[in-house]
Amino acid sequence: MKKTVKIILAVLLVMQVLFIAAFAADSGSLTVKLISRTDEKPVAGKALKIYKVGSAEVGTDNAPLFSTDEPYKSAGLTVINPKEDAASKFAETAKTNSASAQTVTSDSNGKAVVNPCELGVYLVCSQDNLFEPFLVSVPVDAQNSGEWDYSVTAEPKFDYEEPTNPEPPTNPEPPTTPEPTTGPGGFSGGGIITVNPPSPGGNNDGGSFSTGGSPSGNVYHATSRSGEGDSGKTDSEKLPQTGMLQYPIPILGFGGVILFAAGYLIYGRNKKKETE
Repeated sequence: MKKTVKIILAVLLVMQVLFIAAFAADSGSLTVKLISRTDEKPVAGKALKIYKVGSAEVGTDNAPLFSTDEPYKSAGLTVINPKEDAASKFAETAKTNSASAQTVTSDSNGKAVVNPCELGVYLVCSQDNLFEPFLVSVPVDAQNSGEWDYSVTAEPKFDYEEPTNPEPPTNPEPPTTPEPTTGPGGFSGGGIITVNPPSPGGNNDGGSFSTGGSPSGNVYHATSRSGEGDSGKTDSEKLPQTGMLQYPIPILGFGGVILFAAGYLIYGRNKKKETE
């Protein structure tokens, strides 16, 4: 009886070892470590999308055999000896086909972990474009020595610095409103002004603004793109007409007529008295 129990325990132990070995051969782990090159500090709280783009099977020599999954295979992509720009093309295909992905977030140590991770090839993307997409396989032979590592750590290169919130001033000064300046022709300094010198034929050709006036004595007509000011008027046309130069002439004339009539009447009366 005791011998039978020992045999059963030995068989169970062997089966457990075989099960663990088989499970270990079918899965691994993937860790993406985010360390900024700017300050060599871990970057936490960044969401990553992990797309499975290829499968892997362990061969008789314990070396994995990789194959490309759909829809990437139909798009003409391959995970076997991929080109340098393959990752960006895989990312475009994943976005176009709304491929499923696993989302992981980096912890305080900058690590985003997928464990267990099914054997295969994965596309790693950052949701906020922290780094360029890249491909990584699980397992990986990083040293090309024929020894495959099932616990894979990938560390993309990128520059990042945590944003800092500036402290508000203790006694902020109230903003001052600058007084509007006035340019030539009464235009407000806030408008965009173009100055057009008149051509000999009477038309205004495009010219540049000049504060020194026209050397040839031409009058510059200013036009405002903001619609302010008196467009196309000379300085003499812009003077207000107060009437000080127009009204004295008729008043003096009318007063002269009255004085002449009064003098004529007085002269007539005096003449009449002399004859009497």
